[in-house]
Amino acid sequence: MEESELLAEWLTQTRGSKVALRVPQRGRGVDRVELANRNARLSHESRFRKSQQDRLQIAAARLAQTLGHSGEVNRIESFDISNIQGSDSVAGMVVLDRGKFDKNQYRVFNIRSVAGADDFRSMAEAVDRRYRSEDSSTPR
Repeated sequence: MEESELLAEWLTQTRGSKVALRVPQRGRGVDRVELANRNARLSHESRFRKSQQDRLQIAAARLAQTLGHSGEVNRIESFDISNIQGSDSVAGMVVLDRGKFDKNQYRVFNIRSVAGADDFRSMAEAVDRRYRSEDSSTPR
């Protein structure tokens, strides 16, 4: 490690007691150091090198590749179900369009046909209502 003595001295002063640096040579310690370095590099890249839109476009490209989709993923609609202790269920839909969140396209669906906290049936109702409304060209 470069300048390990200088770093140990600074850490000792900051802590107020002796600090010794160890560099693992094998085993879990080496794995942890590699993971920490990878996380630091990814954090730095995401913070300083790429804009949020770039990161979203990269994620969309990876999603397309994972799904075996040959073209670009231009639009993603995501749903989530929420309720208050099993009642008053609602579904929320957020939209990512060409790498940007489109808040004008967000929707909330009050769940009408499902009693209790049944996320699967609630999701089915919300998705059905969303895409049925696309057929009639009138959002519901």
